Amino acid sequence: NLSNHKPRGIGKSKGQGVKDSSGFKTLEPLNPRTLEPFHVEDYQLMQLGQYGIQVIKKEIQPRLSKRVIIYPEMGFKKAKWHHENFIKLYWLLKSKNVDVYILEPLSIKLELKEKISFQELSDIRDFFKGGGIFVSNDSGMAHLAGICGLFTITLFTDYDPEIWHPRGHYITLQQGVDQINVPTIEARIIELLAHGS
Repeated sequence: NLSNHKPRGIGKSKGQGVKDSSGFKTLEPLNPRTLEPFHVEDYQLMQLGQYGIQVIKKEIQPRLSKRVIIYPEMGFKKAKWHHENFIKLYWLLKSKNVDVYILEPLSIKLELKEKISFQELSDIRDFFKGGGIFVSNDSGMAHLAGICGLFTITLFTDYDPEIWHPRGHYITLQQGVDQINVPTIEARIIELLAHGS
């Protein structure tokens, strides 16, 4: 019964939860019917429903394209796949004549003349209208790409991808669970391109 469900909070790991930098303990949202973790958006929408607010969930329309966008973000507070790996992936795809772009994050300056840079979020959104496959660490940019209709391949280290994956069409890979290296990610991309992502 949803009306008797007490939300557990939102957090990073399955099971006991973790403490953030302020010492606040957070736990993952659990589906009250199955007691399994579920996506944070579904959890938030469930909370609105408990207050009698009508929930409307917009379906994300995929933007199919044969281009690939690599986003080599660097981690500050959470562990991430090293940004140099994304640059290696970029060059590997480029050597195979894939229509690939490297989007420079604000956190680092890339020494690549081929990089694409934007200062405004609206310009990034417009760039994403061209569709394609977006490859990055777990980041806000991955979530923006997902809601803009790009197919996302997101690499997770600290957080549970079942809860935090970008919306839309996606693949998540988790450190310690999945094989994460340049050749395996390149193979996933080539497979998606062959099937029209």
